[in-house]
Amino acid sequence: MNKNILLIGKYPPVQGGIAAKTYWLYEQLKTIGYNIRIVTTEIKNYSIRDVPEDKSVSIVGTKEIPWHLPYSDLIYDRLLNKCLDVIKDFTPDIIETNYLWPFCSVASYLAEKLSKPLIIRHACSDILKFHTSIEFKNIMKRYFEQASVIVTNNTCQEIVMELCSDKTKVRLMDRYVPDPDYFHAMKYTKQYDILFAGKINYHWKLKGISHLLEHIKTNNLHALFLCDGNYIEDIYSLIREKRLDNNIEIIKFVHPSEMPEIISKCKSVWCWEEEGSIDDFSNIIWEACYCNVACFINERVEKTTTFKKLKESFPEKFLVFREEGSMKYYIDEIGHSNRLNLEPLTKEFKKYIDRNISIYNSI
Repeated sequence: MNKNILLIGKYPPVQGGIAAKTYWLYEQLKTIGYNIRIVTTEIKNYSIRDVPEDKSVSIVGTKEIPWHLPYSDLIYDRLLNKCLDVIKDFTPDIIETNYLWPFCSVASYLAEKLSKPLIIRHACSDILKFHTSIEFKNIMKRYFEQASVIVTNNTCQEIVMELCSDKTKVRLMDRYVPDPDYFHAMKYTKQYDILFAGKINYHWKLKGISHLLEHIKTNNLHALFLCDGNYIEDIYSLIREKRLDNNIEIIKFVHPSEMPEIISKCKSVWCWEEEGSIDDFSNIIWEACYCNVACFINERVEKTTTFKKLKESFPEKFLVFREEGSMKYYIDEIGHSNRLNLEPLTKEFKKYIDRNISIYNSI
């Protein structure tokens, strides 16, 4: 019997990897009969501007909160209130959350109140940012104790196992496998030499953007920047300083369903993460590979476990850019690769979906 799932977590219009991964997973689950409702948030500078109307999604938007002590944005109260509205006419079989803060406290309360199983499908950053604090480690332990299942990945498995007393409830899962029916080598005119896509947040300087801008200028490249965030004005200033306004087109965050077309219109994608950023692995690398578009990466990305697995499946899709050579030359060279064999990608995606379904069925 297919189940009713209530997600309290990140989902479009929230921008980011976990929101996009959840969107694509749920789209597949819906096609096989799962009933899903989502309660999520909208975040200034980190949300998609134009979101298709979806009656299954309830959004807690930004709001001016009356000043009070101790001051907070009251997000717990507002999320819980929205969830209580949703369950008036939707009875969940499973409560799920995909990001610990601020969502897991609400999901934990509702799961206990309704006597429903709780799935914690954490991201990476929510674990890695907080696990060094004794206080937050204790909070995570309590969440994990209540959960029926905790879905983790290679990066965080050791931390989760340390914090969870019942190891049998921990499930190791691939972080993301794109749906090749959408992410494949579509025939779009290659309008851009290179794509940069990502949040311009507190660690944007670790994404190698200054390095990228130098190569755009030196090679006279035509680039697309898909970005927004609290520090977006810094990017505008850099582009103006280097007089690259005519070389770079900037657009705001788009819905995940638009990403296959955007990536496929680019010859390459910039996927750079320097030391000091969260040790995560960007969705954009997977999606670029499935679109048959090459990625420029640095040595830090190359050393990750997830990259090694992708390199086996897509040996010609990566350039570890160490030298100061002509980026235009590399883009043209790697842009002429053969068409992908979709059969193994389809099998890998089916295995990913089947493993997720087995988790729901095990509860």
